[in-house]
Amino acid sequence: ADFNNANLEGCTFDNTHLRRTYFKGARLYNASFKGATGLEDMYDNHWIDIGPEDSPIILEGEEMKKWLREQAAK
Repeated sequence: ADFNNANLEGCTFDNTHLRRTYFKGARLYNASFKGATGLEDMYDNHWIDIGPEDSPIILEGEEMKKWLREQAAK
């Protein structure tokens, strides 16, 4: 799936397999990834925004992967 540059605020990806899913530039504020798998395939050149609309928080590379793993482990 290609979610590049998508506004995914509040979306639920719980228990989904996200291998080969693209989130480059996606806004993921309040998105849920509990139990998600396949996150190890995220590319280092991707970045995500986890902040609210008026205060972006940009994560990229290993920092982005770490955040996604932590969200999946919740």
